[in-house]
Amino acid sequence: MKKTIYLLIALSLLLPAVSCGGTNEIALAGIDKEKAAAEPNDTVAYTGQVPEDFYFTVRFGTYGESSYDSRSGKLIKTGNATHPEDYVTTLILSEDEMREIYGMIRRININTYPDRYDPVNDPESDQKVMSNPSATLSLTAKYGSVAKTVYCPDVAFGCDGYNEKAQAFLDCIYRIKDIIVDSEEWRALPDYEFYYC
Repeated sequence: MKKTIYLLIALSLLLPAVSCGGTNEIALAGIDKEKAAAEPNDTVAYTGQVPEDFYFTVRFGTYGESSYDSRSGKLIKTGNATHPEDYVTTLILSEDEMREIYGMIRRININTYPDRYDPVNDPESDQKVMSNPSATLSLTAKYGSVAKTVYCPDVAFGCDGYNEKAQAFLDCIYRIKDIIVDSEEWRALPDYEFYYC
């Protein structure tokens, strides 16, 4: 409970300052990268409305096997299967879900994160937390002049963020993941054929 209160306070204080960056593993078609780089901060006032040009892509899970692209609605549960095509479907998120996701991405201010990011290991520390297997997380967002991918390879499972900003990023990406895996479309896909151990 205490941790949740601290997180809520941190999020409200860090609204304009929190975000993350990553390598452009997922292509951002049609984005003027020079324009986006010239305007690194999200300065457009949030009105509660989702811009028409907003889309996001997300990767999550063991080695980033699961992914979703809001432009196409393509949802991939896993590519690690005898018949990977059986693990692909289309998911169209509701307006409320898109509004929630857009709001979360705006609140973390995604442009303030580095392109390649480790949200669980403090770069100033000599000690590192690892897991095997590990997760790969990636979040891409495009709206207005914002065009950003935050790529997080080899993230240790079950760990909190190393600071409030890192935790805000993890909370954002895991909430997006929860929306996806709670969908009827995800639940209709077959169970995983292979498990990592």
